Amino acid sequence: MKKGISPLIAAVILIAFVVAVASVVATFFTDIAVDWGEDIEGAAPVQCGMMRMEITDFSAEINGDNNATLSFRSIGSHMNGVTINIYSDAVYAGSLEWDPDEEESPEPFDDGPIEEGMTVTVDLTEHVIDSEDVENIQDDDVIEIVSLDCTGVMTEHTVHEDDITQ
Repeated sequence: MKKGISPLIAAVILIAFVVAVASVVATFFTDIAVDWGEDIEGAAPVQCGMMRMEITDFSAEINGDNNATLSFRSIGSHMNGVTINIYSDAVYAGSLEWDPDEEESPEPFDDGPIEEGMTVTVDLTEHVIDSEDVENIQDDDVIEIVSLDCTGVMTEHTVHEDDITQ
């Protein structure tokens, strides 16, 4: 009669071997994925997955001064840079790109990153559009904020009549 290991012991050894190999492989690929994610625009995938932006207020005053302001906040993560675009049927109204790596950042971004939960108000007339273009902002125009940190993280606001004061 031949002697060998019992099938029960063989199964336990095989399962232990598979679990050990799986844990080593999972750790290896997790480290690689995090490193690759940090190489993409300096933001980790977890940070991008948690990032959201919300436009809290937009107002345009069409009067002698023609003024427009926008308030937004970061939810879930801080932001290191944004682009603000205004799209209008009457005119492409303009764009502001804020990048903290640039020496002269426009207010209110000159203090550094927008921290999580922080609400920021931007004078669009000063940084994005001319006061003459404020007159062209109409109902159904779109204001868009795009993160420079994480591709695809953006928010939009459709202008309503209530946003425009004459």
